[in-house]
Amino acid sequence: MLNSKVTNISCWKSVIGLLGFMWLIHLVNLLLGYQLNQFGLVPRSINHFTAIFYWSFLHGSFDHLLTNSIPFTILGLLVAVRGSNCFFLTTLFISIASGIVVWLFGRTAIHIGASVLIYGYFGFLVSRAWFDRSPISLIIALIVVITYSGLIFGLFPNTQQVSWEGHLAGLLSGGLMAWLLYKQTPTKKQL
Repeated sequence: MLNSKVTNISCWKSVIGLLGFMWLIHLVNLLLGYQLNQFGLVPRSINHFTAIFYWSFLHGSFDHLLTNSIPFTILGLLVAVRGSNCFFLTTLFISIASGIVVWLFGRTAIHIGASVLIYGYFGFLVSRAWFDRSPISLIIALIVVITYSGLIFGLFPNTQQVSWEGHLAGLLSGGLMAWLLYKQTPTKKQL
């Protein structure tokens, strides 16, 4: 069920606060000459396993962060409409679950960036509409699919600088989170 107060300030604060945190991390990273990126997620490296908790908050440049900021905000707000707890649990789940998948199966490279969350939110919103079948969820999913249909191209290997594995893992993790939350929602009798 969607949060009854779509304009709930805490939903907006959650998303904008996390975005601000990403920008703060980026400024520190910039001042350090992007040295924090060496702590990104490197598949099958025991030394980089803990990166599953923060890899999605590191970015390689201002362009990288800026490119991720707008869809992160829009899709994040659509997830947060279900409540701040839903937003934070979904964000945490997507980052960790997709991090584990990339750590196990990704190509050897340093994987960083909030695009994993963007793909995860996309997967969450579309999957949640599938499970809920409520008019508002279906409308949101339709708008998301129309607006962000170009994300499909990021699911295939096309350049060494893009973690298509992270995108795919994020999408699947978001869908899995939607299913897990749906299974925990008490069913209502239809009249």
